[in-house]
Amino acid sequence: MPARPDWTARIKAAFDDGLRLVSGRLLPREDEGLPALQRWVLVAAVEVASLFGKIRPGNRDRATAART
Repeated sequence: MPARPDWTARIKAAFDDGLRLVSGRLLPREDEGLPALQRWVLVAAVEVASLFGKIRPGNRDRATAART
């Protein structure tokens, strides 16, 4: 369960703001027996992919880009 008590309201607000996909931080489960180093590598890989997704030109909304 998410740590914040208002998590459902925050998700609804994000969709109301026009987002089509809403996600929290992606973390590996601690009960799967992965060593701490491997869990850290997985978290780092997700963060790198997230940063790449933000700067990749193909991921930009052309309608938004035209307005800026």
